[in-house]
Amino acid sequence: MLYKEEFVAIGKLRKSHGYSGHARVDIADEYREDFKKSKFLFLEVDGYKVPFPIVEKTDGKHLIIKLKFMDDSKDVLPYHQADIFLLEKELTYKVADAPSNESPFIGMTIIDKQLGSIGSVERVEEYPQQVMAFLNHKGQEIMIPLHESLILEVNESTQVISMNLPEGLLEL
Repeated sequence: MLYKEEFVAIGKLRKSHGYSGHARVDIADEYREDFKKSKFLFLEVDGYKVPFPIVEKTDGKHLIIKLKFMDDSKDVLPYHQADIFLLEKELTYKVADAPSNESPFIGMTIIDKQLGSIGSVERVEEYPQQVMAFLNHKGQEIMIPLHESLILEVNESTQVISMNLPEGLLEL
């Protein structure tokens, strides 16, 4: 039996590509080679990791895949933005190999001055222009810029980031 710990989220299934069941995927760089070698991937369906055989892969400007049983763009739609998982034992890059410079913001709750609690920071990614916090808010993954002009206070003892987010940043 497979357990939750035996899977690693390696990327996301993005939108349909064309009308014949192809989809664009974003795979983290450290897992890209493992993904290219894989003959199947796992998507979460009703709380279970379900294997989907990969019928076709195209690695060009974007990584495009075709999964068995997805023959139409409508078949891909329910999995839009779904996490893609592979079995940990099949990965050459192990999470334990990752640098230990994990962001101190991970696990902290973001509270907006106007909207109140938005969610807990699940991961932080650094981009050339800014640092982004990724949260799960009402079942949707959202990005919040961690810019000093938006942060009112960071309280490490209560694990709270108080922010004053621009109006319209979150379509709640």
